[in-house]
Amino acid sequence: MEHDPREGAEGPVPDRTDTPSALPYAKAFIVQFGAMTDARLGSATGRIEHLQTGRRSRFASIDELLAWVMAMLAHVDASQDDG
Repeated sequence: MEHDPREGAEGPVPDRTDTPSALPYAKAFIVQFGAMTDARLGSATGRIEHLQTGRRSRFASIDELLAWVMAMLAHVDASQDDG
């Protein structure tokens, strides 16, 4: 049985010509938590990268992480409004 490359873990991957994605690449991030981050996120350190732009930052708390994500999402939304 051949593997269909359009099949992802969550089912078929829609063609790029379809309607706008519910999970747009412009709003994709990678977050890596440091070894000392606890499960309740009371203490959280790590780094984050915005996939589309490659911008990266380190964070020393959940508040810093969320502030960075909010700033990047605002930038993405502003860019989409301009174009």
